[in-house]
Amino acid sequence: MINTLDHEFLSCSSGSYFFITLSNPAEYLMVDPRSFIKPDTYSRIQITPFVKKIDSRLKWHSPEARKCYLHNERKLSIFQQYTEMNCNYECVLNETLTICGCVSFNMAYLVATSVKICGLAKKSCMVKAQQASYLPEMQIICKCLPTCSVVEYEITYTSQYDDWSYMKSTNIVKNNARGATIEFVFHKPYFTAYISTSIVDLNSLISNIGGLISLCLGLNLINLFEILYIMIKMVSNYIVHMFDKI
Repeated sequence: MINTLDHEFLSCSSGSYFFITLSNPAEYLMVDPRSFIKPDTYSRIQITPFVKKIDSRLKWHSPEARKCYLHNERKLSIFQQYTEMNCNYECVLNETLTICGCVSFNMAYLVATSVKICGLAKKSCMVKAQQASYLPEMQIICKCLPTCSVVEYEITYTSQYDDWSYMKSTNIVKNNARGATIEFVFHKPYFTAYISTSIVDLNSLISNIGGLISLCLGLNLINLFEILYIMIKMVSNYIVHMFDKI
């Protein structure tokens, strides 16, 4: 439950709202997904988790082969924990600092105090640096692969009007306050887990190679018997032909 005085609402052109956003605490805070909650409403936020993992046999492959990083396999210079989003954001920050010689105001707390903050005159430069950081050649340099174990969430919002006067009668909120009720629930009592595995593992590869070698050897043995049969047939025909002349 959230409540506030009228003058403490987030003011928008169409009215006053509560502003909420959901994000991974290990990642750089992004405003998406976000929602504007109207006062005097009941909102239910349904969360659907998706778990992605890799087969244990893929851990011995290189990150380039498995297309992901294991836990603590990749370190970042700014963020303590590696995620694909943190890596991309750090790539944008480094590219902005290299091209423009400064960083945007929302990146200021991530760098040293001696680093300059870009003003409006550097806006076009910052946009150019951000676009350049997502080019294929920069992605090769940044190497921002996803993590091999990922938990993602799908968010669904549903809202309906609530009787806020009931909340006032419980003395939980002040009489001059307005507010909203927000409930976080899981959409389903279970979640879907995706496991990445190799189409052809080492055992299958050895079996396929052995099968091909066996097939080739089998064909060679058959050909050998066919050659011997033909030679014997030719010799026998020659002997019979010689006796016929006698």
